[in-house]
This record gives sequence, structure tokens and C-alpha cells, in this order.
Amino acid sequence: MTQQYLQIKWIHSNTHEPVEFYYELGNGQWASRGIQVFADGSSSSVTYGMKEAQIPALEEINLDPQLQVIEITEEEFDAIWSEVISC
Repeated sequence: MTQQYLQIKWIHSNTHEPVEFYYELGNGQWASRGIQVFADGSSSSVTYGMKEAQIPALEEINLDPQLQVIEITEEEFDAIWSEVISC
């Protein structure tokens, strides 16, 4: 199974919503782990069950002008994940 790791920045002005998301994706773009980061620097981690969170393809996400997505490495994701779950 090939994993993919994404960082998605959400450009908006709602202080109650996350401004960044990080996802670990498996086959079919299903998220197994995710991280939400808020403008104030707080964050939360989410572990998804099977087929609970399907993330669109990069090309589809990039069609939304409020979203900026880049692919990151497994090491980058794991470093952020470790930081979030240790808090």
C-alpha cells in the first residue's frame, strides 16, 4: 500500500476553523490520520476509521482558490504528528 502525505492550507478569516490540515492517505485517498492546526497555533489530531474520510485528489483540491495543497514526506508528517500527540 502506497501512502501519501498532504499539507493543506485553508485561506479564510474564521478564527474558529482550522487554517491547516495534514493527512496521511492510503489507497483510494482514504485518510488514516489527520492533524488540524488553528490560527492561534493550537492543534488536534484525528485517527480515522476505515472509509470515514476520503480526501479529493491534489488536482481537485487545487481548483479551490481558498486551498493550497502540497505533498510532504512521511518523515515531515510523523514529526508534526508526534508533536501534536505529545501535547
